[in-house]
Amino acid sequence: MVMAVGAGSPHGGVFHLATHAAFKALLFLGAGSVIHAVHSQEMPDMGGLRKKMPITFVTFLIATLAIAGVPGFAGFYSKDGILGSTLAFGMEHGRHYVPFVLAIIAAAITPFYMFRIIFMTFTGKPRNQEKFDHAHESPWVMAAPLVILAVLSIIGAGWNNAEQGWFARFSAPYDVPAITAEVVAAHDATGHEVVHHVVEVQSVEVAHGDAYGDEHGDAYGDAYGDSHGEAETHADDHAHDIHHRAHSTAMKLSILAATLGILLSWWTYYLRKIDTAALLRRLRGVYHVLQGQYFFDEFYAATVYRGTLWVAWLAGAFDRVVVDGIVNGFGYLTRAEAWLIGQFDNWIVDGLVNGVATTMQGAGEGFRRIQTGRLQTYLTYVSASVVVLILIYRAL
Repeated sequence: MVMAVGAGSPHGGVFHLATHAAFKALLFLGAGSVIHAVHSQEMPDMGGLRKKMPITFVTFLIATLAIAGVPGFAGFYSKDGILGSTLAFGMEHGRHYVPFVLAIIAAAITPFYMFRIIFMTFTGKPRNQEKFDHAHESPWVMAAPLVILAVLSIIGAGWNNAEQGWFARFSAPYDVPAITAEVVAAHDATGHEVVHHVVEVQSVEVAHGDAYGDEHGDAYGDAYGDSHGEAETHADDHAHDIHHRAHSTAMKLSILAATLGILLSWWTYYLRKIDTAALLRRLRGVYHVLQGQYFFDEFYAATVYRGTLWVAWLAGAFDRVVVDGIVNGFGYLTRAEAWLIGQFDNWIVDGLVNGVATTMQGAGEGFRRIQTGRLQTYLTYVSASVVVLILIYRAL
């Protein structure tokens, strides 16, 4: 689908997305039906389920044929459109055939590993008798969607490509002349006066030729427009011929690739003419790389994953040490300043205010005790005061 967009056929990619939705969903639901019956996700535990699960087998086989690109099924027509567009792209752009070669290889590998699932799951003898004995067809709530998706996997493409099938009406550009003619005809039918605006839907070359003719004479303008238009028409015919030959060649190669993939899978996993265990022993290094999925997970874990963790740790340390340090430092300083201000307020400001009040209160208490209201006490104070004054006078 992405390759179709890159090859200049986005409608082909979307068309394959539409057909792909049916048979790929059917494959997943079919796998779920098998897992539900066998209670295992390992194909070495399966085998011989064709008779015990006929609905699942037939629908899964239909989806496999569709994704393998077998003619008559939806996947063939949408995949053929992508392969044809990719080959046409290579023929039009300097024999750039790498995308098409990769697509054909994928078209051969897909039926190989998909029919490997068919042969190892539904054909042959049971490899786990206990699980086979407990296997059963899924109930109708699971089987009905399989049947519906199987029908869509056959008729989904309408037995045609994106340019000519039902999808073409959604992807084709608007026919401006036809739409304009319909609008004018609709207005004429009303019986009202219609102001006809000339809608020029001509090629750029002819329009340019007419403008050239207005300036330099109709003969020269018409000649320019006609010659340039003929050259453009020739180029369009050439491009159409390339696309026709590309789609025809791609269709033949696609059928050949699907056939080879199915036959090789049948030869390997059904007839068991190839000892896969011995092949794995000979190609241990290749098997190790493929089994490890090119070690992409390890590479991802060592670079992106660990790199992300290291950046996260660094960001966390910066947040704890620098950001939190600054924020908490200002908090501690603010608390210390508040404590000092509180101490100054309690001991200096409040001390002065309270000290004056206490002094005045003490003085008042002292003077209150002097005012006893007794004449003898007042005479005693006067006599004592005179004695003190005499002593001071004598001392000075």
